[in-house]
Parts: sequence; structure tokens; C-alpha cells
Amino acid sequence: MDHAGVRKLILPVVVNLVLGVPAIVPLFLLWYGWASWSPTEFWQGLMEPSVNEEPLGWAMIAGPFVFGFGGIWLFVNWFVRSRRTMVPRLRYWSVCVAATLVPCLSLGSWDALH
Repeated sequence: MDHAGVRKLILPVVVNLVLGVPAIVPLFLLWYGWASWSPTEFWQGLMEPSVNEEPLGWAMIAGPFVFGFGGIWLFVNWFVRSRRTMVPRLRYWSVCVAATLVPCLSLGSWDALH
């Protein structure tokens, strides 16, 4: 990658690092749901709430956080991408996802060190 390509990715990286801080909440909620229920238990709890009401309650609380942040993240990155047309699409989105995950992963690393 040339230096011009790196310079064009500075703004998206900074924007996604900032977006990564509030992303800790929806990422934690996704991790909690993944760690708590298998996909079969989760869907069974959603389809028949009398069997197990926990997945339904979790989905009602986590859903707005996850989809709300996902919508904001996509809109902001679409807006930044429309201003940066020379960066290849795959490189742009992979850098954005990686930069968004950095704050959440660094919290996990920080916790492991202490």
C-alpha cells in the first residue's frame, strides 16, 4: 500500500476508534447472549417464551442497542466512505471493523494484565 492510501485511511480509523468506545456496550451484549445460550436455546426461548423467558427479555433490551449502534455505524462509515472514494472497498471496511473493535479488545487485554 502506498503512502497516499494510508493517508486516506487516517480519518476512517480515527472515526472508528471514537465509535469503538460506545460500541463496547452492544459488543458486550452480543458476547453475553452468545455465551449464555446456544442458538437453539435462544430461538426456542424467542418462539415459545413460556419455556424460557430470559432470551426474550435479553433480546428486547439488547436489540435496540445492537441495531441502533449498527445503523449509526453504517451511516457514519457510508458518509466517510463517500468522501473518500479512492480507497478500495474491502480495505476500507476491514480497516473500519478492526478500528471499531480496538477499544473493546483493549479493555479485555487491560483486564487480563491486572
